[in-house]
Amino acid sequence: MVDLMTISTVFAPLLGVELLIVALIDFKRHKIPNFWLLTALVTKICWLGSLFFFEREKFGEYFAQSVTGFVFLLVMAVLLYKPFYKTVGAGDFKLLMTFGFCVGFPSCLAVMVISLFLAVLVLILSKFGKLDKNYRIPFAPVVFLAYLIRLLF
Repeated sequence: MVDLMTISTVFAPLLGVELLIVALIDFKRHKIPNFWLLTALVTKICWLGSLFFFEREKFGEYFAQSVTGFVFLLVMAVLLYKPFYKTVGAGDFKLLMTFGFCVGFPSCLAVMVISLFLAVLVLILSKFGKLDKNYRIPFAPVVFLAYLIRLLF
């Protein structure tokens, strides 16, 4: 019999690797490719599908968390778009909504709070460094570090 732990052991590392790839690409190119966001969504949908077949009693809860995480970060993106439209790229908003769906509401809220603190810390440290005033900090690596912090603590 396949249980929730077995399903999580298979799919959680895949999501982590996909987020790491997005973070590395964003760090190097300041772009978040749609392909990797789509693969993360497909991975989460397969995860939910396996829950539906093997742990049906948990499916509704996890599906609701995923949809709530997506909607929560969609609303956050809409509210933050106007004041930050020159500093936050469209790929960052797509990343947030995809991430919200993939990790669900309670976790995405914690990761976003940690991400914001890390981004402010990076911004403060960059002001003391030799970065150009117009340098844009890639957000995906910050989200990835926040996700790791959330997993570890």
